[in-house]
Amino acid sequence: MDQLIQIQTEYCNRCSIQGEKISKIISPIMRSNSSILFVIDYPTIEDNQYGILFSGLNPRASMIYKIIKSLGLKEENFSFLPMCSCVVNSKSIVTHKVFKHCMNAKLEYILNNYDIKGIVLFGVETAYYFLGRPIEDLSDVRGKIYSFHINDKIYPMIVTFQLGTLVKTGCSSCGGANARQHLTCIDIEKLIMELKRKGVKFIKWENITLNPLQNLRIWSIVF
Repeated sequence: MDQLIQIQTEYCNRCSIQGEKISKIISPIMRSNSSILFVIDYPTIEDNQYGILFSGLNPRASMIYKIIKSLGLKEENFSFLPMCSCVVNSKSIVTHKVFKHCMNAKLEYILNNYDIKGIVLFGVETAYYFLGRPIEDLSDVRGKIYSFHINDKIYPMIVTFQLGTLVKTGCSSCGGANARQHLTCIDIEKLIMELKRKGVKFIKWENITLNPLQNLRIWSIVF
């Protein structure tokens, strides 16, 4: 992990938006036994308290762990990577070129040093980076299994909603957020089933009651 932080620091110091940072470098959450990498677009200012993604009082953090729990999976099965390693004055200045600069070295290090089996992409910016083309409408790519090729390895991946859109911001947004939470669970489950077909071991499925989601048949990963 220290080497990953060093890589991030070196690239951050050469970044074109270096002067726009309003946070320290936000480290990803990498777990040694994780097989699924969650990739989000940005950290938030709440993460700056400890310099680690999802470390502050962040509604997105609560939501992602709620989704994991609703799927019946342990947190140890997942790692979390923000494409942009810092919080900036305005997201509008974080272009695709900036994302690529920030992602290339750290992603290669992660895939070379962690036993990642599959990748979940949250939102159009992450999909743009991994699919190599601009995404005008998330519905065109959401819920589909793709393959990411790097260093002679192939990683199954799936695109789902941007994490921020899963959080309720008011009564009028509750219905849409609930629906997106439900669909996100289905997307992640689809990737898990794809990994099973490729030889990743899973324990038997079972029906569980989800709240606020519906009943889903789920898989838990065994390592």
